[in-house]
Amino acid sequence: MGSEITPNPALGLSLYNWAATLQNARKNEEAEPVFREVIAAYETFHWKDEPYLAAAHNGLAKCLDGRGEFAEADPMYQKGLQMRRQLDKTPNMDLGYSLNDFGDALLRRKEYAAAEPYWREYVSVCEAAAPPGDWRKLAAKSGLGSCLAAMGRFAEAEPLL
Repeated sequence: MGSEITPNPALGLSLYNWAATLQNARKNEEAEPVFREVIAAYETFHWKDEPYLAAAHNGLAKCLDGRGEFAEADPMYQKGLQMRRQLDKTPNMDLGYSLNDFGDALLRRKEYAAAEPYWREYVSVCEAAAPPGDWRKLAAKSGLGSCLAAMGRFAEAEPLL
């Protein structure tokens, strides 16, 4: 009698946590293949814990974006956002994290018009989902203000900044 290892969703979570830990330590080159493995495992085994799959798409997008591979990064950001929107129809901070990451990436690339809707949605999500006095509300407004100021829309930007 041989023993088979049955794939378990806990493996996906563990891999995701490892990839996120590497990314938080600014080790994107090491995190990228782990994020890819997370995505492949979730898709191969049809695991249902999609929040981690959405987060893995976002994490992989950040790795690619950091290397300037925008053509591959942007669809990953979009996929993570789409999944998060489908998972929970109400504003939530998981969606907010993805909006912030993509808006920030576009802002760094000086794609201000493209970044604006993500920053606006992030402000809206923070207002609805973050607790009173949460620092993310101010950070979201500051990001939107920076975006608007970069486009020369100073009257709109000033109260946000």
